[in-house]
Amino acid sequence: MIGTRKKNHTMTTASRSRLLLSFLILTQINAQSLPGCYPAWQSQSTYAASTIVSLSTLTNELLGTYADYNYECISDPVELAQYCGQEGFQPGLNGDTGAWNVVWTQLSECSGTAVLSPPTPSPTLSLWDGTGCPPDYEINTAYDENDRVVGEDGNVYQCKPFPYSGSCGQSGFEPGQDGSSWKEVWTQLGSCQGTISPTTSPNYNLPVFGGCPEAFSSDSVYEEGDLVSFQNIVFKCLPFPYSAWCSHELYAPATTTQNWQNAWEMTGTCDGTMSPTASPAFDALVDVNGCPDEYVEGSVYEGGDRVTLVIEDGRGIVYKCADEWRKYIPASLFQS
Repeated sequence: MIGTRKKNHTMTTASRSRLLLSFLILTQINAQSLPGCYPAWQSQSTYAASTIVSLSTLTNELLGTYADYNYECISDPVELAQYCGQEGFQPGLNGDTGAWNVVWTQLSECSGTAVLSPPTPSPTLSLWDGTGCPPDYEINTAYDENDRVVGEDGNVYQCKPFPYSGSCGQSGFEPGQDGSSWKEVWTQLGSCQGTISPTTSPNYNLPVFGGCPEAFSSDSVYEEGDLVSFQNIVFKCLPFPYSAWCSHELYAPATTTQNWQNAWEMTGTCDGTMSPTASPAFDALVDVNGCPDEYVEGSVYEGGDRVTLVIEDGRGIVYKCADEWRKYIPASLFQS
């Protein structure tokens, strides 16, 4: 019987070394073919639309293996980009069912560090027509038409007229930020240097009224010609139809919104308070022993003519035409 040679299935040390070397070479080749990894995602960071980050992601829960992946923050709709840095939206968290799928897109596995292109510098704008830089923009501030601010990019912006001015201070319309929403309510004027000198108090050349009338009160009803005061300046309610706004709190004199100019005008300065108006004092009337004819409207009277104006129970008051120029003016206008 011819003997058979038994095969040796035991892997030699040399064989294992060759296999490990092959695996390492393949791994290195595969790693070299992967794109580089972008900066790691960080919780509570603010990410703009289309920002790319990387994160080590669980790829096999059973084996507990991880791999690095790049993720891109959503750009449409751009409003969702605000959630890209919030807890609960961590890229890859909870796999395919995680909330991150709403705001992140998994791009590909990555290795090493991505070579990022330097950011494109913003074009330098020419200096605006004004002198110096206005105040920095502050969100949730009430801005009016033509108000100027410095935006996030260091340039000067001017708030557009009503109705757009109502959104100048709202979130999402910050001038100079990424995106174009701000263009709906702000106009870019140019760059600036230095600061604007503080505005000096205006020097009004107004007549002096004497005592100050009462201060404005939204509980009062004001009519054309009514006077109020604010910081020793006298304001007069404008004629109709502007007088309809004089009692409204939003049109209170000297408010920062400048709405008051549509209802009031500055007419003078004052100091102290107005003295109460004294009751008029009349000289005792003289009994002329009998009444002249009653006043008749439309009649022609001459200087020195006397008429009677009946007031009650047959009693009357005698009036004397003072001079020639008043002969056509009804006596009722001169009643006390």
